[in-house]
Amino acid sequence: MCRTAKWTLNCQPESVPEGRRRLRCTLESWGVAGTDAATAVLPDVLLAASELLANAERFCRRRLVLSVSAHRSRVELAVADDSPAWAVLRHPAPGAESGRGLEIVERLSTRWGQVEWDGDVKRVWWVIAVPDGSALAANCTM
Repeated sequence: MCRTAKWTLNCQPESVPEGRRRLRCTLESWGVAGTDAATAVLPDVLLAASELLANAERFCRRRLVLSVSAHRSRVELAVADDSPAWAVLRHPAPGAESGRGLEIVERLSTRWGQVEWDGDVKRVWWVIAVPDGSALAANCTM
């Protein structure tokens, strides 16, 4: 891994846009801006982060932890929360107003999964490929 960042957020609705803002600012500080190749996937990264944060915020008790790792050819994102409730992939009816979060994450990612409750946290993670030529690969060995 080349770069990492992690934020602990309160368990409240405002943490969803706050986490998204922090993620965007961090990726931009790592060079994902302007004509960088990774700007092509930035909307997908931010959307998946929003979905994972919103799911976690719905079930958490006190805190959420958003983490991002940039690698030579991928970005890994994880959201941990302090709820034992397992994240469930649903396939809601077309008119349903909710329930698409993990389905969106599944469609945007190369792979995703979760680490079940260990008595303290559970963690949902996903990986998205980054196009060649991104600043994220600079000085990266993996």
